[in-house]
Amino acid sequence: QPAGIWEAMSMTGSNTKTHQQDSGDGLYRRSVYTFVKRFSTPPVLATFDMSARDVCVVQRERTNTPLQALITLNSPHFLEASRHIAARAMRQSDTNPAQKIDYMAELVLTAPLKNAQKKVLLQSYDSFRQSFTEAKAKEYLQSGDSPIDPTLPVRDLAAWAVVANQLINTDQALNK
Repeated sequence: QPAGIWEAMSMTGSNTKTHQQDSGDGLYRRSVYTFVKRFSTPPVLATFDMSARDVCVVQRERTNTPLQALITLNSPHFLEASRHIAARAMRQSDTNPAQKIDYMAELVLTAPLKNAQKKVLLQSYDSFRQSFTEAKAKEYLQSGDSPIDPTLPVRDLAAWAVVANQLINTDQALNK
């Protein structure tokens, strides 16, 4: 939650006036356990058209907006998730980049990619790998609160994280 988001919606003296972010393993619970104030929808969920909490909704709206794409490309939540997907792919025993892309596609899309899609992602990986300096890669990987695996090469991890983020941002991955 952004800092101060609940202050305007809380009663004076309320114990829910400020958001207390959890830490450690508690920080990574499923979002089904998210505390939601009735009149202060979490901004990320609001952008993805979370239904109103004060009325019954029979069917959710179906939308696709540029703001949703901006969130999946830039939000610390999605960047951190992309980093973890990339780290999992890098820890696989194979060394073939195409197999890493297949593994990430199975994780994110639960389906294999077409050869043309795989080719684009391989080119993306090569391009990002070349463009990241060590310093820029470390800066990019700082999103989120979980530690970065020090055993993985930083430039490779950053490049694979961008590829994973591209997969997350596809129409197949987003439920609309």
